[in-house]
Amino acid sequence: MITIALVVIMIALIFVLKSLIFDLSINHNFQVIDAVTFITSMLCISIYEELSFRGIIFEWLTEKLGINLSILLSSIIFSLFHITNNGFDFLSFLNVFLAGVFLSFLIFKSGSIIPSILFHFLWNISLPTFVDSSVSGFMYSNLIEFDSSSDIYFQLFFGDKFGIESGLVVTLLLILGIIVIAKYIKLSPYSEAVRLKKLYNTYN
Repeated sequence: MITIALVVIMIALIFVLKSLIFDLSINHNFQVIDAVTFITSMLCISIYEELSFRGIIFEWLTEKLGINLSILLSSIIFSLFHITNNGFDFLSFLNVFLAGVFLSFLIFKSGSIIPSILFHFLWNISLPTFVDSSVSGFMYSNLIEFDSSSDIYFQLFFGDKFGIESGLVVTLLLILGIIVIAKYIKLSPYSEAVRLKKLYNTYN
């Protein structure tokens, strides 16, 4: 439930901010068949990336290096995985890295990969559908269109070719999301047991 709430809050804040600055309209060429194809592909991508980067790489690194370093390294690898995507730049790297940290914390706190898959999936389908943004450099059919400005300052906050994931608005939202999960979400019994086991092995 917390996963859905976080996605809804983040997307809603982006939508409100863009609505206050840009004119919006409904895309009447939006096709249901395109939406079904898009949703299916995003589900596959979300499952694949979460299983690969959090389910395998993150878990393997955690076994070898502990939670903090594994979050850092797996998130860097996750970000570099997107380096060839259209419009990838420094802010894109930073935001995808922060997304990796956010999703890793989500898994660690929940003790399950399901919340990270769900967040990843809902985030990806929401970007083009509701805030007229590319998904990590790839543009899909959108339901709502914004008359976005090409002004460099607007691009700094709302992103450019890579999408809003290369904007400072998402940087701020991800940092706040990481703080919320790290500070206020209770650690699952499974994750607590793993943490205590590693702590015990460290001192014995």
